[in-house]
Amino acid sequence: YSVALSCMLFSALLTLVRAEWPVLPALLVSSGGLLFFFSDTLLAWNRYVSPLRQGRIPSMVTYHLGQMLLVLGACLYYLKP
Repeated sequence: YSVALSCMLFSALLTLVRAEWPVLPALLVSSGGLLFFFSDTLLAWNRYVSPLRQGRIPSMVTYHLGQMLLVLGACLYYLKP
């Protein structure tokens, strides 16, 4: 799973250097990928390293924000007029 998650983050960050991606969608997708990666890092830390105080809340907030940014960036890129 960590390999797949790392590939997702790498792919999202690559939109920043791809010429066909406009700046705003690339920033949204990259930010969403980073937040999604961070949310899973928080989950893993909370479970396998040390429980975080109220660790579920920041994990869920970063997860949902990451998903929204990924979708919004992809919509702006693929549904352009």
